[in-house]
Amino acid sequence: LPICNDSTANQLLALFGAVCDELVRDYNWSALHTEYTFPTVYDTDVYPLPEDFQRVVNDTEWNKRSQTVMAGPANPSTWQRLKNATIGSFQYVFRVKGSNIHIQPIPSIESSDLSLEYISAYYLVDSTTRIPKPTVDSNSDLYVFDDRLIINGIKLKFKEITGLNSEAA
Repeated sequence: LPICNDSTANQLLALFGAVCDELVRDYNWSALHTEYTFPTVYDTDVYPLPEDFQRVVNDTEWNKRSQTVMAGPANPSTWQRLKNATIGSFQYVFRVKGSNIHIQPIPSIESSDLSLEYISAYYLVDSTTRIPKPTVDSNSDLYVFDDRLIINGIKLKFKEITGLNSEAA
């Protein structure tokens, strides 16, 4: 079912993607929870997030070395205050900007392993390797959502774009 010459199949595939993207964006599905751990580096405050990062699962941020909670996500005004303050802190505070995670204070001593859980944007899974992936490229690809949820979502979207009554969907 990847791109083919059948316009209806392509439209349904596009609706499938729209429904799944909406489900990823609007809910914290446990099937999409993924843990990310990264080591801090001396004098480095910006670290790349995983390619499939959609958003942080709040209250899962942790400094594994010191066994302390990381504070955050910091809002912009708090972040500026932290970046420009002269007082030291032993607790890391984080902020996500774009595809990076920023931490304060800037690490000045030995490495720490920081971890957090996030919602993955990859709702598809390769049927052979079971590795999450971003796009449909095989008829055997699997998705993490319930079949009935996807079918009802596609029906609703189809009715909406064709002008049919979507109240009963």
